[in-house]
Amino acid sequence: CGNVPESENACDHLVEQLPPVNALGQCYVVPPLQGLDQESLVKVVATEEDTIISITCSLENEVTFSNTEVLDLGVKEYYIDPRHSCIIESDNPVIVALFSSSKNERSGGPFMIIFNDAEKMVNEQQLYSFENEEGDVQDFLHSIAITVPVQYLQPSDITVDEIPLDTLDYSQSSNHNSDCGSFEVITVSVSAGHHVIKHNNPE
Repeated sequence: CGNVPESENACDHLVEQLPPVNALGQCYVVPPLQGLDQESLVKVVATEEDTIISITCSLENEVTFSNTEVLDLGVKEYYIDPRHSCIIESDNPVIVALFSSSKNERSGGPFMIIFNDAEKMVNEQQLYSFENEEGDVQDFLHSIAITVPVQYLQPSDITVDEIPLDTLDYSQSSNHNSDCGSFEVITVSVSAGHHVIKHNNPE
């Protein structure tokens, strides 16, 4: 049973994952997480010595945090406001994972997300948002954060469960301009259950 951070007494089952190094990248987008009210813990794991890591976070087009440092083999931790969107770049492959705080009672217990390299996008993704179990005292929030390179940001071409995004109620985060590209993060509320996100542009 994991506590995030360890000083908190609300815990949940956490499963660790370790992707192969050849699946890692050097550019990651950490999106804002709807409904969370406590800082999230972002961990960056270096796979090579003397890896240069840069992180830039923003809210409403204003940079709120920026830092660059050299990391030997090991882990660097950042506590991030969940309303902010961040981009993490490195000169060698790294793993980027996010742990939500145990304090986020409205949106669930602690959970972990391992992010995909933002330069290895796919045009279709399936996922499942778990339903409340019988006896749960609160209804959890369900939302999807979609990272899109700005050159492909056409809401009419993006569908959630075959419904065009431009017909849904969604929010859009600030633009990220970096050496690895410019991205927009779209957040849309969904119901519990199975979902398919698709971009009709095959590229």
